[in-house]
Amino acid sequence: MTVNRTTAYATTGIALPEQPAAAPVRAVRAPAPAPVVRDLR
Repeated sequence: MTVNRTTAYATTGIALPEQPAAAPVRAVRAPAPAPVVRDLR
């Protein structure tokens, strides 16, 4: 679920030029849930 949501968000950000490029770039750089789990910890 988390991976799916991240992928969808990244695709939406790239498709919509209105959103910031920092969000999609970060998701593409680390598509794994490893950083998310570390942040929650």
